[in-house]
Amino acid sequence: RSTPVVGQPKQAPRHPRPTPADAMQAADRGELDLAVEIAQDVLAEDPLNSQAHFIRGVAELARDDARAAVEPLRRALYIDPNLGLAAFKLACAHDALGEVGPAQRAYERTLRTMDHSGAEQTARSDQLDLLDIATACHTRLKALAGESHTR
Repeated sequence: RSTPVVGQPKQAPRHPRPTPADAMQAADRGELDLAVEIAQDVLAEDPLNSQAHFIRGVAELARDDARAAVEPLRRALYIDPNLGLAAFKLACAHDALGEVGPAQRAYERTLRTMDHSGAEQTARSDQLDLLDIATACHTRLKALAGESHTR
């Protein structure tokens, strides 16, 4: 008959807390569902994390779900009004949904944000050039202005 070993209870292995960087890495690998899941985990612990909201919105947009992208991108901008890339992605989401007025406002906000903040605040990706973003905003604003006059 053996006697039970008395000792410390086994602890579950500790998993490091998810970070917005983890979500971004998943998105960069094309694992969009995982990126959204990680961003949601971050937000469960830190609901005011603008980067997690931003990454979730970008991942939703990349999954072709512009409707799901709008809310997290709006929240990212509410928390960090200088996050110009979030304004641009929000404009893209509204544009994809055919929401002319909200798209125009978000493109205009992108341009204002880019004018008032440094490149380090607006472009967070090596793939995006500020001039390209500004050109895209001006191009879409011109096109949307034409659309709103024909309706």
